[in-house]
Amino acid sequence: MICRLVAGVALLAALTLPVTAGQQTDLPDAMLGTWAPDVSACVDKQGEINDARVAVSADSVEYFASIWSGIAWQLQAEGYSGLAQISEEGEGEPEPDRLPITLRLLPDGHLEISKGGDPEVYVKCANDTPVR
Repeated sequence: MICRLVAGVALLAALTLPVTAGQQTDLPDAMLGTWAPDVSACVDKQGEINDARVAVSADSVEYFASIWSGIAWQLQAEGYSGLAQISEEGEGEPEPDRLPITLRLLPDGHLEISKGGDPEVYVKCANDTPVR
């Protein structure tokens, strides 16, 4: 009985501890959804899909022509980072290498996505408009 009580208290304590840098974690809900370089790109014009949008989900970042998937996010000083397998539109198998990607929610509510080059900044779309 005491062992169960101690195990229950230990589990409760582990669930309430804050996530520390380098530890695998889920993305905050505020980062999930559809993003675009500006608000006008959130809306399709006359049935044409705007290819500038990005969809962020729990384990992937989907662009119009590629999907960065299989990401196990870790909280780092610069944001949430992970390694992704990349599948390009129109190509066969995904690339075997996993490449780094970092997401950071900026104080103004914009999302910064860095894939090794200059970061790109996006605004959140009001609805989850499809990327493709």
